[in-house]
Amino acid sequence: MSGPLPPDRPVPSAERVPTGGFEGYAAAADGVAGADRPDAADGAAGPPAHLGRDLAIYTALRFVMIAVLTGILTLFMPLVVALMFAIIIQLPLAWLIFARQRRKVNEAVATASASRRRHRQELREALEGGRD
Repeated sequence: MSGPLPPDRPVPSAERVPTGGFEGYAAAADGVAGADRPDAADGAAGPPAHLGRDLAIYTALRFVMIAVLTGILTLFMPLVVALMFAIIIQLPLAWLIFARQRRKVNEAVATASASRRRHRQELREALEGGRD
């Protein structure tokens, strides 16, 4: 779906077209290597290091809750029915019981989202030439 560039947009030159990821675009627009940029050194563009860990812990806690509830419910009903009930029952229980872990995941996702948003804005500014 790419058509001709609008008349107000400059045509990119061959040396400005990067071949790598997002760092390549900002580096090509700035004329600076990606590692030399101040925001590339502090890792501001990536998600927080604890996002994956917090999400894995929260997910594991919910799976453990499903297993425990299924084990308890199998005393009263068939396994498949107990599993379905356990999945439904754990939704509000996990929301209440694991509230602290859920908040940690939400904060990490919000931080990663803000970082991506900031990096995207810097990239747009760099590509438009608005950056000094």
